[in-house]
Amino acid sequence: MEHQRIHTVELGKWPAGRWVGGGSNFSDEARRLQNLYMVAHFKRYLLQQTGYDQLLTASHAADNEPAIAFVAK
Repeated sequence: MEHQRIHTVELGKWPAGRWVGGGSNFSDEARRLQNLYMVAHFKRYLLQQTGYDQLLTASHAADNEPAIAFVAK
């Protein structure tokens, strides 16, 4: 079985990634980023769709999503 990587996307370093108004309300940008990486991770590791490999890298995040810090463990 393929070893599954753990990906962490930290949104808190950017104001739009912080909680808005308390509770469970994310800003639109934080929700977009959460969905982007969650779907990419699931499609890559549950469905073995390797087309998501490039998206799940720190270099891709640095070049395309500067509001986040991407860490793969």
